[in-house]
Amino acid sequence: MTLITAAVLAEICSALPVAGSTYFWAASVGGLKYGRLFGFLAAWWSTTAWATFVASLAQVVMYFALSELAIFNDESFPHDPNDLKFRMAVWAGAELILAIMIGLNLISPGRYKLIFRGATALIMLDFFLNVIWLPIGVSRTYGFQNAKFVFTKTFNGTGAPPVWNWLLSFFAVGGSLVGFDASGHIAEETHNASLIAARGIWWSAFMSCLLGFPFVMLLLFCTPSLDRLFGLNSPQPMVQFYALALGQHGHIAMNVIIMIAIIFNGAVSTVAASRLVYAIARDGILPFSGYIRQVAPNGQPRNAIYVIWAVGSILLVTVLASPVAFNSLVSAAGMPTFACWALIACNTHFYAEKQRS
Repeated sequence: MTLITAAVLAEICSALPVAGSTYFWAASVGGLKYGRLFGFLAAWWSTTAWATFVASLAQVVMYFALSELAIFNDESFPHDPNDLKFRMAVWAGAELILAIMIGLNLISPGRYKLIFRGATALIMLDFFLNVIWLPIGVSRTYGFQNAKFVFTKTFNGTGAPPVWNWLLSFFAVGGSLVGFDASGHIAEETHNASLIAARGIWWSAFMSCLLGFPFVMLLLFCTPSLDRLFGLNSPQPMVQFYALALGQHGHIAMNVIIMIAIIFNGAVSTVAASRLVYAIARDGILPFSGYIRQVAPNGQPRNAIYVIWAVGSILLVTVLASPVAFNSLVSAAGMPTFACWALIACNTHFYAEKQRS
């Protein structure tokens, strides 16, 4: 389904390579009758999803960092998400991380290519370390899981019925299924965008599917027993996972690489999000559109970047009330992206059929 969706979006992008992509495409496939309605819905859905995603990455970095307290049995600071002191540390740190992500977007466009290259290099380094180093570490420690565990074992830690547990698991991993439309959002800044941006949508989705499935299988075979994995009750179980497989000191290098990669990922995501917000404000849909659509002398939509910062900062405040509340907002915000894609794909088919008839 992901590849089919990517193919549809890539085809539309090749015909309409504009900033704001999904919002503009939804308006286009709606025709004269429904175009404004579909564009309005897609604009708000896409903005909500992308702004929330950037904020969630900042929280993830803090969870990776503070989970080290559980690994080293540091009792001087709480590592339970239900503790207010812990949540305050997560909020303060996440706000700082978010500011760093935004700051990376304010450098000159000519130098920003270094951010893209750095993000790509770190992600590939993380991938190859997981493929090579992780299995070696597992073979030397607790050993691999069998096929029965990987393909038949289920774990319900939510307390919800099995059906809801499966649905919640889809929400939990929604972030890995979205984002490949980013190249469409920056199409107006891409040379030969009708070809390059469209290929970016397709190949990013294709590579995610090609590498993602075997990577998930690798992690499942390398997973320790669930009792050990959740034994320390750390907020980020992957930190415990790496500590068991690579040792208390070896896993630190992996976690540092992951955290830096996530920060770069957030900076790159802000590029797509800010161009989306700018394009929507350019058409007057958002409040204060006159301010948001203004660009800096170097062509950057800086006010749109500041909007992403403001929205992300406000969302992170909910961490103080409850981490569950924030995670629920983040998970739910991914669904508008799927709804937007479905709106475009379905109406592309039905509207085209109507035009032919």
